[in-house]
Amino acid sequence: MHVRWYRYYRKRKFWYKAIKKLSVAIKLPESITPDEFSVRKVWYQKMLARASTRDLEGKYRQIWAINTILEDYFVFRKLRCQGPKKAFQYLEIHDPETLALFDEVLSNINNVDILEKLIKKITQ
Repeated sequence: MHVRWYRYYRKRKFWYKAIKKLSVAIKLPESITPDEFSVRKVWYQKMLARASTRDLEGKYRQIWAINTILEDYFVFRKLRCQGPKKAFQYLEIHDPETLALFDEVLSNINNVDILEKLIKKITQ
């Protein structure tokens, strides 16, 4: 009987420690170096240039940039992105101007100029 309780306790302690480590990792935002920040800014400029062609690849690149810029908004501010639903809820409270730009970009998908405004706002 004593051995069973000891095994149960060991397993429980292991899982408690594992969950504690996981919750700490989830709370920590992705950190990037200043060089990586610069690289991403250049990447967005290249994506905008490619999106301006308005061919199939250009349209694809525009959608790719829209998807990525939401996550990078949080990375650049050293915050944890918890998916689009919570991200837009966060923006509604903390940065309604950026949320309005996202809404405008998604409502006018063929307008690359609005995407450029959004990218400039987020990468400033």
